[in-house]
Amino acid sequence: MVQSKSDVTVVTVGNERAVSKTKIQIQREAIVRVDLSYPGLVIQIENRSLTLDTAMRRIKAVLNQESGDIDLQGLRVR
Repeated sequence: MVQSKSDVTVVTVGNERAVSKTKIQIQREAIVRVDLSYPGLVIQIENRSLTLDTAMRRIKAVLNQESGDIDLQGLRVR
């Protein structure tokens, strides 16, 4: 688990064979950036969370101030 009050940038989260989950937990104003994530990454911002069920690249996750949901951008890995 990674906990931070500020932005988090990670190169790689997990691996192709892992079945365990990795959790990144940040504060409301912070941003999560991940170059490559395998399935199972949990991103939590404040009391909202989402779990990636597929491998993704160039991930950026922020809390949408209007809706209160997590906005996720990234590319799915085939």
